[in-house]
Amino acid sequence: TFILYHERKDNEFGLEMSFDDLNQGEHVELASTHLGGATKYGTFTVAPGPEGNYEYDSVTVFIASKCDFELENHRTISALNKTKDSVKLYNIQDLDGNKFIAFTPLCLAAEFYGPLTYGDSFATNSNTLVITMLNPNNQPNEYNNDVTPMASEDMINLDAVKIEYRKVSARSSNHGWTAAVGEDNEVIDFKTQNETNMGIASAVWDISSLDDFEYEVRLKSECMENNDRLPKKLREFYSEPMVGLIDKTPPKVFGLPQPSANLAPGDSHVIQFDEDLDCEKPHIPHVTMHVSEIVNPFDSFSNAVNPQLKLICSGNLIEVQFNEDAIVPHSFDQMFGRTYTLELSNVQDGAGNIMETYSYDSNFECHPPNPRINVTHSGRPGQHYLPGEAIVFDVSLTNDRPADEWTRAKLELGVDLTSNTGDLSVLSNGKSLATPQEYILQGGEEVTTRILIFKGHGNSLSFDPVRLFLRSACTADSYDPAIAHDIAWNREIWDEGLAEYLQWIVFTPPCPQIRWAGPFAEEREMVYSNDALVAVSDLVEVSIFNVDYTNGKLFDRSVLNEEAPESEQRLQKVVLVYRRFGEYDSPWVEAHLEDPVTRLSTPDIIEFANPGVEDDMGYAALHWNVAGIPDSRYLVKVMSNCTALENSHSTHNYFSTDAVEVVLDKTPAALFGAPFIQLRGSVDSVKQEVYRFIFTESLYCEEPHVFHLAVTLSIGQNSRIFTHGSHGSGIKTICEGREIRYRFDTIELDEWYTAQTSSESTDLVIDVNIVLEGVPDLALNRADDFTFTSSWAQQTESPTMSPSPKPTNSPFQSSASNDSSDPSSTSDGGSDPSPTEGQPVSVQCVATQNAERPNLGCDGVDNDCDGDIDECDEDQIPPKISFKDGLA
Repeated sequence: TFILYHERKDNEFGLEMSFDDLNQGEHVELASTHLGGATKYGTFTVAPGPEGNYEYDSVTVFIASKCDFELENHRTISALNKTKDSVKLYNIQDLDGNKFIAFTPLCLAAEFYGPLTYGDSFATNSNTLVITMLNPNNQPNEYNNDVTPMASEDMINLDAVKIEYRKVSARSSNHGWTAAVGEDNEVIDFKTQNETNMGIASAVWDISSLDDFEYEVRLKSECMENNDRLPKKLREFYSEPMVGLIDKTPPKVFGLPQPSANLAPGDSHVIQFDEDLDCEKPHIPHVTMHVSEIVNPFDSFSNAVNPQLKLICSGNLIEVQFNEDAIVPHSFDQMFGRTYTLELSNVQDGAGNIMETYSYDSNFECHPPNPRINVTHSGRPGQHYLPGEAIVFDVSLTNDRPADEWTRAKLELGVDLTSNTGDLSVLSNGKSLATPQEYILQGGEEVTTRILIFKGHGNSLSFDPVRLFLRSACTADSYDPAIAHDIAWNREIWDEGLAEYLQWIVFTPPCPQIRWAGPFAEEREMVYSNDALVAVSDLVEVSIFNVDYTNGKLFDRSVLNEEAPESEQRLQKVVLVYRRFGEYDSPWVEAHLEDPVTRLSTPDIIEFANPGVEDDMGYAALHWNVAGIPDSRYLVKVMSNCTALENSHSTHNYFSTDAVEVVLDKTPAALFGAPFIQLRGSVDSVKQEVYRFIFTESLYCEEPHVFHLAVTLSIGQNSRIFTHGSHGSGIKTICEGREIRYRFDTIELDEWYTAQTSSESTDLVIDVNIVLEGVPDLALNRADDFTFTSSWAQQTESPTMSPSPKPTNSPFQSSASNDSSDPSSTSDGGSDPSPTEGQPVSVQCVATQNAERPNLGCDGVDNDCDGDIDECDEDQIPPKISFKDGLA
C-alpha cells in the first residue's frame, strides 16, 4: 500500500487536489494489489484555491509506502530516501525556468451598477440613457482582490464589454439582441471607457431612434476572440437583464371625458388616457373647471385640505368631482343648464412626459324646459322678394318655466327637414338650421333671433311653409324631449278648391334677364347696305339668350302660360325696340318681328316669349323686318316687359340689353357740289395743288382703298395715266370722312411734263381725263362711276400767269378773276365778261396778306397763286372756342 501526498508548505493558497477522485486531502492512500514491477496509471485533478487566484507556485507530490510514511509520523521520510519518490506538478514554465500552476480566467462577470439598479425596472423619456457597470475584478476594498482594470495588460482574455437590448413581448425570443451604440453611432465598449479605481465605468447610450417600448437590457462580456474550441464560459458572459421603458411621448386623452355631455353637478367626470400615469400622491395633475357666468374657476389644487374639485388618479384614469362643501357660496342648483370648460394640466406618465394642457367644453344637465316658439315675417305686407334675395323672419324663443336658477335649460332651434320640400336654405347666425343651434334660457327668459330663407335650385318660386322647432336638449337621446313648432311663411294665397287662404313661401319672379346672342353680341355697330338687305329680303336675324334659362324658359313666366301659378305670371313680352341715334327724347319704337318657323298657334304678336321660340339651351331667334324703315343710324335693344310690382321701382318691371348701333343705308353716296379737280396754272402750281371730291355721306376709307381713281394727261398721241394705290403710280390719295383728296407725285409729273415740252413751244394745251369708280359708303353701297374731261392750257414762259382754260364738255367752271393788267381791260377797270372760250384767262397773283384779315383768305385776292381766289387753302387760321368764367 502506498501513500500519495504533498507538503502543505508548497500549497500556500490552498489548491484543491485529488487523484482519481479518491479521498481529497493532503494525502491519498493507494491500496495496491499489484506485484512488484507493475505500473498503475491515475489522474491528478487540481482546482483553484478558495481565493480564486489564477496562478500558483508548482507543487511537489510524493509517493511512499504506507509503512515508511507512518514511520515518519505521517509527514515525511526524506531521511530514508529508499522507499519514496516525488514529482513537481505544473503546467506553465516561464523563460527563466520557473514553474507554475496557472488557470485560464473566466470571461469577466460584468454587472450593472448605479441608479438603474435601484428598482425593479427603469423608465426614461430622454434621447440618451447613461448605463453604468461594475468590474468585479477591480474591487480594492474586497479581500485579497487582484485589482485588475478592464483595460489592463493582466486582463488579456477580455475583448469587449457591450450593452445589448431587445423589445419585451410575447415574441421576445424571436427578436434577437442588438448591440447599443453611443452618440457617435459606434457600438459601445466599456473596455474603452474611463474606469474608476473602484471598477466603475459609464457610457451614454443613444436611444433617440428607438421606438417607445419596453426593452430588456443586459451586459455582454466577450473574451478569447470568441474561440469556439473553448468552453462558452471562457468566451462570453451575460449579466442578469434589466427591464426598462423608453417613452418619449406624453400621454393623450383617450376618447371623450365621460359623460361627454349633460353632466350632473354631483356626478364624477372620468377622463381616460392612452397609457398609465404618474399617480403617486400627492397627485401632480391639476384640474380646473370654468363654468359659464361664474367669474372665478374651480380647481383641485388651490386648497390641498378641502379642494373645490376632488381628484383621483389611478392607472390610466383621472376622476374629477365637485366638492359641494368647498364651492360655497355656489351650489349645485346654479350649475344646471350652464356650460363649462374642463382643463387638465401637469399630467405626466411614468417616464416623466408631461401632456400639454387639455381643454374640453361641455354642459351640465338641466331640468326639461317648457319651450315656446313664434315665427313672424319681418317684411311689410305684400313685400316682394326676388329669387336671389332672402326672406327674413323674426323668431321668438321662450323657456316658459318659473324664473328660478334650477330652470336654466338648454334648447335647440332647428328646421323640420320633412317640411322643407323645396330644398330651401334656412339660415340663422350665418349657419344652416339643418343642424340645430343651441340656446341656454333661464326660466321665463325670451330671446328673438332672425332667420333667412333663400330659394334653392329649380324653377319653382312658390313653396310650402317651413316648419321650425324649439326642443329641449337637456336629456339623453332616449328621452322624448319637450318640443314646440311654428311655421315660416310670407304670403297667403286664396285656394279656390278649398275656398280658404293658404300660407306659402313665395318669391317674386324678376323680369327675365336677357343678353344679345349671335352677331349682335359680337359687334357694337352693325351696318346694313342695300345689297345686304336685298340678300335677306329685309329680314335681319336677331338672337337673344335667356340668362336664367336653367330655372325656366321665358314662356314659363309669361302671362300667356296658363299653367303657371298666378303669382309667377309676370312677363308681358320680350320685344326688339329701336330709335334714331341722337334722338334721346324720342320714344323707343317696337320693331316688327317675324318668326321664320311656322308654329301651330298664331300669336297676336310675335315676340321672344312666345311658346316654342326659345330652345332648351336658352337661345331664341326671330327676324326683324326693316322694310320701310328710313336710312339712318339707330340704337337697337331687346327689352323684357313685366307686370309692374306694387311699391317697387320701375327698374324691377323691365330688363333690357345694351343698345347696339344699327345703320340702315340703302342709298349710295353721291357727289356734294362740284369737285375741285380742274388743273390750271403752271406745272409747279399743279404739283403743289391738292384736289378733292366731296360726297353726301361718310365713306368707307379703310386701306387699301377699294375705289379706283385715274387721271390721264394727253398731248396728241402722247399720254400718261396717273393712278393710286399699291399697284398704281403718279397719284397720292387720302380718304377721310366724306372726302377723297389727291395730288400728283411731283417727280413723276415733272418728268412727264418735261418730256412733252420743247424750246420752240411757248403754249401747251393738255387734255385731261379723270375717272373715279367704285366709291363705297360705310354700308359699302357703291356710288355711280364718275368721268370728267377738261383741258389744261398754260403759257410756259410767264411766271406770273397761270393759264386757266375753261374746260370743254365739263360742268366745272374756273373761279379765276380777271387780270387787271390785261391790255384788253377798259379804262374804268372793267374787263370782258365773256373771255373767249378755250383762251387763257389772266389771274392776278398777289402773294401778300390783307392787313386786317391776315392768312384768312377773305380779301378777294389769290394769295397762294393757284388760280383760285379765297379758296379754303388760303385760310390758315383754325377756329377756336373760348369760354368765360373758367368754363372749358
